Formats: sequence, C-alpha cells, structure tokens
Amino acid sequence: MSMLEEYLAFARQYPALFENPPEAGLTIILDVDEIRRVEDEVSQRLAAQGFPAAWAQVGIVYQDQYVMLVRDAVRLLDGTVDTCVRSVSAAVQVPGIFILPVYQGNVLLIRHFRHEARAWRWEIPGGFGMPGMSSEENARRELAEEIGAAIIRLIPLGCVYPDAFSGADSIDLFFAEIGTPGAIESQEGITEAVTLPVQTIEQKIRSHEITDMIVLVAYTRAKLQGLL
Repeated sequence: MSMLEEYLAFARQYPALFENPPEAGLTIILDVDEIRRVEDEVSQRLAAQGFPAAWAQVGIVYQDQYVMLVRDAVRLLDGTVDTCVRSVSAAVQVPGIFILPVYQGNVLLIRHFRHEARAWRWEIPGGFGMPGMSSEENARRELAEEIGAAIIRLIPLGCVYPDAFSGADSIDLFFAEIGTPGAIESQEGITEAVTLPVQTIEQKIRSHEITDMIVLVAYTRAKLQGLL
C-alpha cells in the first residue's frame, strides 16, 4: 500500500478527523487527482526555496505507538493550496486524561521530568487514554499507576485542546478527591509528589513556578466550579 493509499484508508476509517465544517479556514482535499496537483505545486514551491520536494507528499509521514503525524493537502480561503502537517494520537479518538487530585483539602502536584522540554515541571497526574476504557476509568487507572491513590470523588472538568497549532488530540480534565497517596511511578520520570494548600498553589502560579498549561486550566476550572 502506498503512502497516499494508507492515508486515504485512514481518512475513511476516521472521517471525523477529515471533516470540512462550513466555511472552514482550511479545506482538506481528499480527491486523489487534486491531491497530486497540490503535491506538484507545493513541491515546486519548496524546490524554489531549496527544500526537499518530499516535504510536499501527502500521507501519514510518521507513526509510532504514541503519535501519528499526518500531512494533508488543503485549500485556503483565498483559493490557494498548500500542505499542512498535524499530529493525532496513535490511539485515535481516545482522549488523554489529566486529574487535579486533592488530598485532605490540599492540591497534589508531581515533579515530572519532560523529555520534550528537557526540563522538570510541576504537573498533575495524567497521560494517554487507553482504548476500550472510558475517561473516568482511565482517570482511576492513571492515579493508581502514578501516585498509588484511590479516588473517593471524581468530577469532570471538561475537555481542552492542549496544542491547537499542530494537534487534533483532546484531553479530558477531572477533579478528584483521593485517599492516601502511595508509591510514585519513578519510571515515568516522576521524583516526588507534594500536597500544597490552595493559597500556596496560587502563589506558585503568580510567581510562575507553575507553568504547565494543563495544571493552570484544571486549577482555574476547579476554582470557578467552587471545588477549591
């Protein structure tokens, strides 16, 4: 199966990822002949700038067990065409999940090393959703795996799109009252879990010690819902 054939089969399997809403800013092109014309035009444009023509090829350009990169042929509002790369989860249409845990009135944060940024961050537990499990089930699994905690009360905080620039993936956020935390999952790059009063969390947000977007959104939503 060619790269384009694999891409079109993927589009047929997951049509929601290739929808063109009314007046879409970028319209995805799925007609084979038109895709070929876009590839030719974009490859010439790239060659004129000294870039490889292969960068114009439409298809699934990279895939592993964690991420998939797709390059689409698109038509812009002014009628011009281009190719655009976006990321979708390897577990397509399975939301990621992150949980704001509260233990005895204090917010629990984990110190997590992030390979992508090569830096330590204060975060909340979460990760990829497992296919075949609900977001609530995935939330319970993540808390058990990362901090060894059981959930007493779990409240949805809604959905968020963490990387609208390149990704189609969504994250479901939760607020959780938890029992006593247990062992942390050190193999995930987590070195410690701390519980802090709400006042201390807010001070760390003001002083920019907490910079993770998921923490900021989850905290804000929990605060606005009167949970903190």
